[in-house]
Amino acid sequence: MHVKGTEIPMHNLRAFKGLGLQYATSNRGADHLQGAFFRIEGGERQPDLKLYERVDRFKTEGKGWVVAVMEDWHEVIESLGLCKFVSTPLGHVAGFYSMVTRITKRVPDLLIDGERIFNLKRMFNVRAGISRKDDTLPERFLSEPLKEGGAKGQVVELDGMLEEYYEHRGWDKNSVPRKETLGRLGLLGIV
Repeated sequence: MHVKGTEIPMHNLRAFKGLGLQYATSNRGADHLQGAFFRIEGGERQPDLKLYERVDRFKTEGKGWVVAVMEDWHEVIESLGLCKFVSTPLGHVAGFYSMVTRITKRVPDLLIDGERIFNLKRMFNVRAGISRKDDTLPERFLSEPLKEGGAKGQVVELDGMLEEYYEHRGWDKNSVPRKETLGRLGLLGIV
């Protein structure tokens, strides 16, 4: 049970469908720290990311853009060497960054930086042969419903979430960043 060669951690993706999308699209496979979406589906709100409402863990609509934003934010946190388990307000992170570097950055600026990092990693993976066929989950999560518990009867409906995710990211249907996306992020000619 793996995604892109990384074993599935402890979370059951039928109970956290957005986390399933995160595992499928993560550049390094099934890693709960590549966006920590389980925190959002567990009830955490992120006003700086415009996530004011509780996210229903069983719904699939609207998950594509939220997963992408959380992945981008976690690229920022990771690149700054900050702990992902401390819920530091995003505005504070931008303030710390600006104070230390003397380069003024707001949350939207840092999110673009995170998006740039995520897309750069994706282009590396594309060159290594990764494509949409790899943005998936083990078949059990997609077709074998749970027989008991709080997620009884649930499976991960991945295809619709992937479409929304790719559209938000500015990727084509094969999960390759479009030329326009790379240009907007200043990555044309780099990758």
